[in-house]
Amino acid sequence: MTAKAKAPPDTDADTTDLQRKLNSYKEKLLEIAAIGLPVLLVQVAWKWVADRLVAQPWHVLCFLCPLLVAALVAWKAMRGRQELVLRGRFLIFFVAYILVFSIASSSDLLVWNRNVTVFEHELSRNWLAPGFLGDWRYWIVPKKPLDTRDVVVVTMKEADRRGLNELRMELAKLIQVAADNRALGIAFDFYFAQDSDVDQLIGDVIKQSEIDVIIGFTLQKVNGEIRPLPTAPRIEAILPADRQGHLVGLVEPDHMVRLIPLYFRWQKNRPSLSLRVAQRLAEIDGAELTVPPSGLLRFIKPRGTIPQVSYAELAEDPNKCALMRDSWVLVGGRTSSDTFLTPFGKVPGVLVHAYAIHSLRHGHFLTRPPWWSGLFIILVSCYIISTLAAQRASRGRIIRTALLLSALVIAASIFALVFWLIWLDVIYALVAIWLLVPLLIAFRKSAAAASGK
Repeated sequence: MTAKAKAPPDTDADTTDLQRKLNSYKEKLLEIAAIGLPVLLVQVAWKWVADRLVAQPWHVLCFLCPLLVAALVAWKAMRGRQELVLRGRFLIFFVAYILVFSIASSSDLLVWNRNVTVFEHELSRNWLAPGFLGDWRYWIVPKKPLDTRDVVVVTMKEADRRGLNELRMELAKLIQVAADNRALGIAFDFYFAQDSDVDQLIGDVIKQSEIDVIIGFTLQKVNGEIRPLPTAPRIEAILPADRQGHLVGLVEPDHMVRLIPLYFRWQKNRPSLSLRVAQRLAEIDGAELTVPPSGLLRFIKPRGTIPQVSYAELAEDPNKCALMRDSWVLVGGRTSSDTFLTPFGKVPGVLVHAYAIHSLRHGHFLTRPPWWSGLFIILVSCYIISTLAAQRASRGRIIRTALLLSALVIAASIFALVFWLIWLDVIYALVAIWLLVPLLIAFRKSAAAASGK
């Protein structure tokens, strides 16, 4: 009995099938590129216009409204068509739809406007989405540990609780104590608005001890324009502009401090107090300081607890002065008016500066990706869903694909955060996906009803 010979595999058919699939993928990629390139060019033009004309997020509506009208007109014109393909009127709708969300993403349309303030809580709500919706990132972002050259925080009572001369006398004593304990330097989270009778003593102590001292200056809105307030003349003579840093933070409409502007109007000679201190520490370490390209520092709390001690504790227990050795001393008030909400809890303003200094020294801060990243995510996600709808996929499959794409967007955001400290927005992509799904389903239903008549 002889065995029946087995038929050889049809390799030609397998090769043809593989080639057909590769050609199909190639066509899809070319179609995405053909759609994406004009959208990208419009986005580039939009960025050029926005940088010159758009001062507030809501101003973008002047540009988005015509796009929305174009999308609605194209959508209405498509009603009754039997096929859903990415050409003709549907292509007009798809491009307008993508542009709406990509422009909204690049202009922070769904985010409340951030205001430059001097750590004040006098803000009005400016736009749609509360900032805390993105604060989940702070729960999982990796944190850098403290090191021996980080800061130690000393808290003091504010001047309004006692006489100005008494406060300045305590500052002079504190400068001397820091110098005696070989601190790397000392910075004051105070604005010196007035001269006092003991300012000359402060100058003498600084000159004799040769310790590096930095003070703060503040900003005020005058006739709608933010301007730096002048430092008291005697203090200015002792500590000129190159030994000063602004105390400004961005307090958002939910009263949270998440960002520190590193420069006043991008003037490199008017940095923030935290940047000034970080620069001094980098010079001591012989290291290069990395700053966010945007000039806005989205700081991260360090792992561990920054050493804190009050002026009264230092006076009662001189042994605690040893905390200052080989550290930078950061001095500030600890009152209810100088305490702020942050993603890491309610902390005094001086501690916000300490977090910012640590983030700058270690290059450990959150950054935003390039503006086109949001366009790419929205374009690819919406294209996949639209292609499924055009291929008459079931409603369940479209919804499952939308769920999968949403999960991938969120996973990509988490991955970028944990490994690269990149703040990747997800809200625009998710809104674009889940608004498009019912629109496509409704269109297909309308087209099916029209074809059945």
